Amino acid sequence: MKISIVSLFPELYTPFLRSSLLERACDNKLVDITVTSLFSFSQPKVRVDGPAFGHGAGMVLKPEVIEKAVEETT
Repeated sequence: MKISIVSLFPELYTPFLRSSLLERACDNKLVDITVTSLFSFSQPKVRVDGPAFGHGAGMVLKPEVIEKAVEETT
């Protein structure tokens, strides 16, 4: 099984993947997990988020960045 994780903070996943049953599954070649930064799918120094909507806090990711990440990780 292949699992691709795309995140703004890929370094947060490494400790979890190295201290759980997923590590044993990876070692036994039952699963292949790749963690990739969302920033690797955009140009350097270009924001991956767009203007927020509404009054609350949050982040709206640009659809073209998400599209490129999905196309390249599948």
